[in-house]
Amino acid sequence: MHDITQNMGRRVTACRTCGSTDLERYLDRILSGLGEPADLRAMERAARTMKRASRCGLGQTACNPVLTSLESFRPLYEGAVAEDPHGFCRSFDLASAVAGHEALRHASPSVDQMSDWAD
Repeated sequence: MHDITQNMGRRVTACRTCGSTDLERYLDRILSGLGEPADLRAMERAARTMKRASRCGLGQTACNPVLTSLESFRPLYEGAVAEDPHGFCRSFDLASAVAGHEALRHASPSVDQMSDWAD
């Protein structure tokens, strides 16, 4: 999908905004284990939109592998994005969620430094 994304015409809105880059992003999320059930529906919707709305042959056919694999291997896709039995969100990234806090923590003075100021 990455090679197709790189060769897409950037003036065709269907390819540029809702097509190739979104399909690549959804596939990457699913393959990396971060996909959610809604990603399958969104990926299929983006592929069908791209197929209908593209003006060139590449845009109309670039989504075929995604649509065909969804038809042929839907149980595998659904297993990859199944709800977590504990209710956890697969796409939640703890490292990026706490990155802002960690940056502030390292930028702010420690308690020891603050007590030195009082002296």
